[in-house]
Amino acid sequence: MTGAPEPRIRPATAEDAAELLRLRVLLLESLGRDVGPQSAPWRQDALQWFADRTDSPRWRIQVAADGEHGQLLAYGAVTMAEHLPGPGRPTGLKAYIVSMVTDPRARGRGLARRILDELLAWSAQQGADVADLNATAAGQRLYRSAGFEDNPFTAMTRRIDRSS
Repeated sequence: MTGAPEPRIRPATAEDAAELLRLRVLLLESLGRDVGPQSAPWRQDALQWFADRTDSPRWRIQVAADGEHGQLLAYGAVTMAEHLPGPGRPTGLKAYIVSMVTDPRARGRGLARRILDELLAWSAQQGADVADLNATAAGQRLYRSAGFEDNPFTAMTRRIDRSS
């Protein structure tokens, strides 16, 4: 008797957009966010966003694909951001891991770690000096085991009113 094939870690393609959105919805729901109905306008925007980023040189989306059904089990996305160079960051190029999610049915199999390692390797190839992310409580153990540390700077957010 043979087991199920090992999930394949690969870059996302535009054809993965619907599955990427499915996983994004799982992430948002796990954070207690109201994602609205299937017809919510943000979902179409997100589908287009995912499709557009799969071909962007400043973005990398890695997926774990189920070899049997083609379903995505996990994904991670990273982008490059330019900052002023400094003594500890000579290129000023920063990787920012914007999203990581694993389908609850596929957790505990090392998929997030494999995806994270791929994202960090790609970021290094792009010339990034540092990688940042915002961790959920569930993800902190993984990120700390990969060498991430608490940032000495306080993360702050402000919504921008675009109506004025």
